[in-house]
Amino acid sequence: MTRMDLFAEWMEECEEKQVMRGVPMRKRPILMDNGFPEDMILREEVDELSWSRMMLHVKCQRAIHGRIEDLTFMEEIVLDPYQSDHNGTAKLALHIIDRCQAAWSTVAELMPEEAHEVISVQELLRRIGDALKREFPDTDKFIRAGSDATRQPEE
Repeated sequence: MTRMDLFAEWMEECEEKQVMRGVPMRKRPILMDNGFPEDMILREEVDELSWSRMMLHVKCQRAIHGRIEDLTFMEEIVLDPYQSDHNGTAKLALHIIDRCQAAWSTVAELMPEEAHEVISVQELLRRIGDALKREFPDTDKFIRAGSDATRQPEE
């Protein structure tokens, strides 16, 4: 079962439980509501996880395909190989994993009865991150404009 499948299955079960409590999990068009702060935070984290559900898959695929297709491209045009598209995309995928891990931790904190479900998804995310780091060991050397521009890459 993939991470996307695990999330979809969890979301269906979770949404039913939350709706029964009077907490809709889907984003509403209004900016503020009279719900509890914990419910608003939970909805935000679930929105983050919903967004990242497809985005992580797309970014991992792009990084892998970019690496296969552009093995010598950066060298041919004499550019820094660390600044390759596939390296940057892999770095973005790792950032998405970090955001997902944080969101899942918040879900587990706000919904302790769901903590056991969260563990398997977080483990899968950890494995995906480890695999990305093995395949793209230089992601920490990629400098994202605006985000990493003031930091120097670790040597």
